[in-house]
Amino acid sequence: MKSRLIVTALLAFIACAVAAGAQQAPPDTAEVILRDDMSDDEKIAALNRLLVLNPRNSELYNDLGVIYAGREDWVSARDAFIAAIQSDPRVPASHRNLGLVMTKLGVYDMALSELDAYRKLAPDGGGDAWKLIADARRRSGDSDGAAAAYESGLEAYGRVFGPDTCDLVMGRIALAEASSDQQAVDAMLDQYAGGARDLLAATGFEPADRTGMAARAVLDRALRRKLDVAQTAVREGRHADAAALFEAAMGLDPTRQDLLPQAAMAWFDSGDAMKAKVMARRATQDHPERPDGWRALGRVAEAENRTQDAIAAYTSAWNLDESQNDVAAKIGTLYLRAGDNEGARKFMGAVVSAPDTPAEILFNYGLSLQRSEDHKLAVPPLYKAVEKDPGLIVAWKALAASLRQLERWHEAADAYERALATERDPKLAFQLGTCLVKDGRPGDAIAAYRLALDLDPVYTKAWSNMGVVQMQIEDYVGALDTYRTLAALEDDVYRARLNEGVCLFHLGRYEEAIAAYEQALALQETSAVWENMGHVFDKLGDKQGAASCFKEGKRLKAEGK
Repeated sequence: MKSRLIVTALLAFIACAVAAGAQQAPPDTAEVILRDDMSDDEKIAALNRLLVLNPRNSELYNDLGVIYAGREDWVSARDAFIAAIQSDPRVPASHRNLGLVMTKLGVYDMALSELDAYRKLAPDGGGDAWKLIADARRRSGDSDGAAAAYESGLEAYGRVFGPDTCDLVMGRIALAEASSDQQAVDAMLDQYAGGARDLLAATGFEPADRTGMAARAVLDRALRRKLDVAQTAVREGRHADAAALFEAAMGLDPTRQDLLPQAAMAWFDSGDAMKAKVMARRATQDHPERPDGWRALGRVAEAENRTQDAIAAYTSAWNLDESQNDVAAKIGTLYLRAGDNEGARKFMGAVVSAPDTPAEILFNYGLSLQRSEDHKLAVPPLYKAVEKDPGLIVAWKALAASLRQLERWHEAADAYERALATERDPKLAFQLGTCLVKDGRPGDAIAAYRLALDLDPVYTKAWSNMGVVQMQIEDYVGALDTYRTLAALEDDVYRARLNEGVCLFHLGRYEEAIAAYEQALALQETSAVWENMGHVFDKLGDKQGAASCFKEGKRLKAEGK
């Protein structure tokens, strides 16, 4: 206990004693000779001189004890208050003062005895006697006794929160919190939060005095408790329970403007869209300057697939606070859903540089750029998306597509491989093969095409591209098998027969090559077939046949065939 506070408290005790009819000193006593400009030593000396003349004056001893207590000379204060009681045991203030000093000295039995005497002697029961008794028991380590004293005080002064009970209520709550007795805390809050609310409501929920401050503390504890339980219910998926708790909190403190949107969202998550909509609209009507109500309204509209209404609500929230990157991202995503890439870019561009931007938002922004054919700008946010979430396959696929468009073949191949590791899609394998060819890795490209064909054996484009690469590396045996398989799958087998003839030519199987070219010519007469067949006749030594083929090929080429 600080010296200044003790002096103030003990002076108050003296006033109580006087009001209760304590014995008065003769005219030339402390009231006459003690002045504010005197030091404590001078006051002590003056009081001792008076006590020589008035050895049974209880008030003088009490005044002396107050000065010693102010100096934190607890032993001297104790002796002075004992003398005051011995001089007149009927003065309540002296018992109160001695009880406080004995509490300070740790002599709790005597402290409790004196405080109880104060309670019995004071006309109003001491006013604060039960609180002081409870505090002394708490200091002595007797928590149960302290709790019983707080409860006795509340019974004595009435179960209504007010000036007589606020210290007892706060003390009982503090005691229960110190022992982690949440059940007792909840019981006290249930009993007194309503009264604390009513008291504060009379002053516009702004504490006007010490009692108002205590009421505010009780109300804040009750609100915090309800909100903690509500958040636990949210985490456990009990959204209807959470919504009811948010509404109960609103009943305790209608000035808490954040509770309406929270209740709206809890009702929304519970599946009660109508209640959610009503509360969200109320939030925007009552407090249009708060973004959280608009956010709640936007979420409801979004869930109901009212995209434009959702955009309007989220935009209202964002206009009130442009630091809400998640709201800007939400607006951009909705614009993207509506096919408005320009709107999407406007809002998403504001958040992609933030370090906490989610991977999905980065992907959506990159996708909006990709849809606008702006692949160079799309690549950085897509790279950031997969860096944040390597498992976001759609981002890997989008990144690979943009890199392919930019002819960054090596990077594109890496991106396709990352996507394929999770999503075994023949089209992804085909695109990987194409990038590997461009990257100068024909062997890896063939493996990619084979993977595509394992996933989709009738994927004719993969058969065709694989055959081309096999011929590039002069694997004519493999290419021949590929083109014969392709010919069996395609309706238009002209190109398959042409390439089959090329493979047979390089394998030295000239008669079979001519037969393949003739099949191709039967399907489509082109300069390529005649020229290739001319080379076969040349190898066979048939110069006339070769010349005839080259001549026909030259004619068709001139005709653009």
